[in-house]
Amino acid sequence: MVTWTDLFAFCLVAIAAISLALENAVDLLDEGQDQAGAKALDAIADDILKLQEEVLSEKKAYDEISSGLS
Repeated sequence: MVTWTDLFAFCLVAIAAISLALENAVDLLDEGQDQAGAKALDAIADDILKLQEEVLSEKKAYDEISSGLS
């Protein structure tokens, strides 16, 4: 089972990676590479959705376990 500490650490790493990817996407857009920048932003959006799904999945598991302990 994943602990909240593990999930928090995972989220921090994911957010750092997303932040770096955003910087790179902005650089592409600043350089006039609109299509490459758009593709990079689409990939970032997909990564954010995956992170959201992971967090919600872990929260659901936590809630199920917590409700069973009450």
